Amino acid sequence: MNTVVCVPGRRLFRQWLCAPLCSPAAINDRLDAVEDLMGCQDVTTEVTDMLKKLPDLERLLSRYCHGYRVALPSSGTAMVTGVALPSSGNAMVTGVALPWLQA
Repeated sequence: MNTVVCVPGRRLFRQWLCAPLCSPAAINDRLDAVEDLMGCQDVTTEVTDMLKKLPDLERLLSRYCHGYRVALPSSGTAMVTGVALPSSGNAMVTGVALPWLQA
């Protein structure tokens, strides 16, 4: 059940388990999204590979805002990489017709 590949995804998955959806419309929307993703395995694999490379930006930004030292070369690289990856991911899914993805 838990095949999450990145730390922010684990956080989101935990939130979903602790506070499940109650609205039938929201549940059906999520089920439709999962069904669409299951039908596009090639895109799903590419996005999964991209997410594995994504740093934990929420944690890095939190540390920065709270005054912790994050100006280390590895953290700075992670910040730049994390910002650059999503824009490259957009090109990967532009040809995919998933209504919930076009937000």
